[in-house]
Amino acid sequence: MHRLAVAVLFFTLSIVMIPAVSAQAQRDPQAVAIAKLAYQALGGTLPNDSRAVANYDRVAGDSEDTGTIEVLTRGADQTSEKLTNSGGTTQVVYSRGYGFQKDVKGISRFTLEKSLASNSVVFPIVVIATAVLNPNSSVQFVGLESVNGKGVNHIRICPSSPDQNFTHITSFGTKDVWVEAGSGLPVQIAYQIFDSEGSAPIPMALSYSNYRQVGGTMYPFQIQESRNGTPYLALSITNVAFNVGLTDQDFPLQ
Repeated sequence: MHRLAVAVLFFTLSIVMIPAVSAQAQRDPQAVAIAKLAYQALGGTLPNDSRAVANYDRVAGDSEDTGTIEVLTRGADQTSEKLTNSGGTTQVVYSRGYGFQKDVKGISRFTLEKSLASNSVVFPIVVIATAVLNPNSSVQFVGLESVNGKGVNHIRICPSSPDQNFTHITSFGTKDVWVEAGSGLPVQIAYQIFDSEGSAPIPMALSYSNYRQVGGTMYPFQIQESRNGTPYLALSITNVAFNVGLTDQDFPLQ
């Protein structure tokens, strides 16, 4: 599991507390420009949908397991992560603000706060597209920083929602993104999961490397995930396909 340990140091240093974001969009021109550069570097077009398959290594406490994971996206507001191992299948679905988890124990519906943070960030363009294509999203420039010795632009993206259930809690969907100044590619995304308002946050961070062009779109084939600053999941992408015809039925909330 040495691959998991590679990124943990800068993960623990980079995870930030999510500030309150007002209902009115705050679109800093510098941050928007950085997001647009990242969007172009990733291909300049958000695919209608995507399907990626990966092998994973996971460490959870004293246990360790391996298996496969299927990651689906549709537009910028529907995602699914289905993890399969010898113990069965666990799936987390996010669809237009709402989320749930399905496993051998049954179906768990997420609170609104947790739902907003449950969308998959394995495919970074989905997060970047929110900043570029949605004029009601908030985008802020945090600063010029360094990750693994490379200069990066740190921006913060908070999506908007037309659903009145999320009017006053959209900040729970905030993502911090570190974009490499040279290539324009995202190298890290961090966020926090809250089970409910007032609950202790669970810091999450993903780092991306080995980008490859697939049909004109850049996809990271090596992804490292940490939880609470601890290495958790290492993904090695084996296959990526775009515009495969996914529908709402591929993102059921039940």
